[in-house]
Amino acid sequence: MMRKLLLLIVGFILAGNSFAQKRDVTISWVVEDAPKSTLVGSTNSENSSRQERVLSNLNLQLEPNVLLYQHQWEDTGFANENSLQITNIVYADLTSEEMGRVNKNLVPSTPQYRISSTRGRTIIYTTVAISPVVKVNGQYRKINSFSVDYTYKRQSSNSNRIPLSSSVLASGKWYKFKVEKTGVYRITKSFLNDLGMNTDGINPRNIKIYGNGGKPLPLRNLDNLIFDLPENSIQVVGEEDGSFDNSD
Repeated sequence: MMRKLLLLIVGFILAGNSFAQKRDVTISWVVEDAPKSTLVGSTNSENSSRQERVLSNLNLQLEPNVLLYQHQWEDTGFANENSLQITNIVYADLTSEEMGRVNKNLVPSTPQYRISSTRGRTIIYTTVAISPVVKVNGQYRKINSFSVDYTYKRQSSNSNRIPLSSSVLASGKWYKFKVEKTGVYRITKSFLNDLGMNTDGINPRNIKIYGNGGKPLPLRNLDNLIFDLPENSIQVVGEEDGSFDNSD
C-alpha cells in the first residue's frame, strides 16, 4: 500500500510540473561601438540611427513612441496568456545616454508585461514583452534580467470546430474551374457551356459558386476549423426571365 501511495505522489508531481515552464532572460544594454573608419565624418544623427538599429537587433526598442523589450524562443506548446508571472527582477541604474533615449511619459510605475505564442508552420514561437524601464520609488531604473514563469494552454481537438451535418456537395451538379488572380470576374453562358454545363434548361437564380478563395489548407488537420465550402457572393444580370440567355 505504501509503495502504491508513493508512486501516486510521484506521478502527481510529474504531471503537475509537466505544464509549468520557466525561463531566465537577460537584457543586453550594451551598444557596441562601430569601427572608427565608419565614424569619420558621420553626424550625430547618423550615430543615433546606428544605435537604434543595434538596439533593434537586440530586441530592445528605445524610441520616442516605443519603450519595449521582447524575447522569443521555440516552444512545445501555446502559452496561457493569463498564467504569466515575472519574478527575480534585477534592476540597475540607467546611464546618462540611456536616460536621454527614454521617453519618460512611457515609463510605468510597475513592470508591465505580456506573453503570447504563434505558430510558424510546424514550430511554435513564444514571445514575452516587458517594459525595460520602470520608475521605482521615484527613480528611473532599467531591468537587467528577470525570470519568466508560465503554463501551457490546454489544447482541445474539438475546440472552435464547426460541426458538419450535411455538405453542400451532397446534392446538385458541380463543375470545377480555376481562378488565377484575385478580382471580380464575369461568367458567361459560353464559359459555363465549356465547363460541360447545359445552360439551356437552367434557371440562373439557382446558380451558386463556392470556394475558399485559393487559401492553402493548414498543415495539421487539427487546425482545420471549417469543413465545408463557403458560398461566394455573386450578382446575376438578366435573371428576371428565368432563363440563361447569351447576354446574361
